[in-house]
Amino acid sequence: MCIPKHYMKPLPSPQQLLPLYPADMAGWGELYQGPASDRPDGAARLLFAPNTSDVQRLMLLVAKAAACPPDAARLRRNSSTSFYRFWAASSAAAAAQHAECWGAAAACRAQPACYLPLFERQLFGLASGAEAEAAAAAQPGTVDAVLDFSAWQAGLDAARQRQQEQQQQEGQQEGWPQRADPQQQQQQGQQQATSPHPAASLSFAYTLRLNHSEVPPTRIRLNQVTAT
Repeated sequence: MCIPKHYMKPLPSPQQLLPLYPADMAGWGELYQGPASDRPDGAARLLFAPNTSDVQRLMLLVAKAAACPPDAARLRRNSSTSFYRFWAASSAAAAAQHAECWGAAAACRAQPACYLPLFERQLFGLASGAEAEAAAAAQPGTVDAVLDFSAWQAGLDAARQRQQEQQQQEGQQEGWPQRADPQQQQQQGQQQATSPHPAASLSFAYTLRLNHSEVPPTRIRLNQVTAT
């Protein structure tokens, strides 16, 4: 939630910038000013799309990482210049019953009660990127960012389709019956729907839209992020 002060050309990771600043602090950027900074609890509100099971699982990882900062950043999570302060409000209530929510990152991430409130209260899924953008435009001053994973989801679906076709071709070549048992087909479909393997070679491409960002479109080579 910090906007870089300067445009940075694509860099091969793990090349570093000097001087070094903690990634969760605003020393390397302008402190974010937006809806979250105006709320009493400082809680950010983020829309994501598409609202598929694949993207929901990915956003659960985002919630887990935001609610449970790395140990090096944990002690400064409530600092006015820390990225994690925009996510701390959802974890505060859980910490009263689960001490690990304010503890080490590993213990925090192992307790769903620490990050599920953030997922449910601050991350909202919509069917498409266009719907997410329209929802943000219809609610001025309430949405901090929009994350669109449409390209990644399309690539994932295409990879699964190719995998399914390849399995069918291999089965026919080996003399398997063309019509599999219905129960077996259902099990295979469920496995393909939840299996991360087809996405192993896919970049986690997404489009991030932030309020009042004047940073030019940037492509980061490590994970193919497109920021606009």
